[in-house]
Amino acid sequence: AEPPGDAPADVAAVPDAFIPEGEAVVYEEELLQNPYSIKLWIRYLQIKGGAPFSQRKLLFERALKALPGSFKLWNMYLRERRDKIKHKCITDAAYESLNNTFE
Repeated sequence: AEPPGDAPADVAAVPDAFIPEGEAVVYEEELLQNPYSIKLWIRYLQIKGGAPFSQRKLLFERALKALPGSFKLWNMYLRERRDKIKHKCITDAAYESLNNTFE
C-alpha cells in the first residue's frame, strides 16, 4: 500500500526538465492568452535555444499545432531536425522519421 497523499506509481508525471521555470513561465502565461502569436512562439524558441532537443521539439510541435500553416515555424523545425541527424548514416531510422515529417 502507498502512503496517504502520495500519487500512485503508475501515474505519468511530467519530467522536471519539461516544467517551465524562470523566463519560460512568462512565455507560457502569454501563450495561454495568445496561442496564435507566431512572434511569441519564435521568441520562446529563441530563449530555449540552449535547451535539449527533446524540449525544443515539444515546443515546436505545440507551436505547429497552434499554427499549422506557418512556413517560418515549419522551416525552423525541419532545419533543426535535419541538423540534428546530419552526422548519422543515411540508412538510420532518424532519416526516415525526418522524411515522414516533411510529408
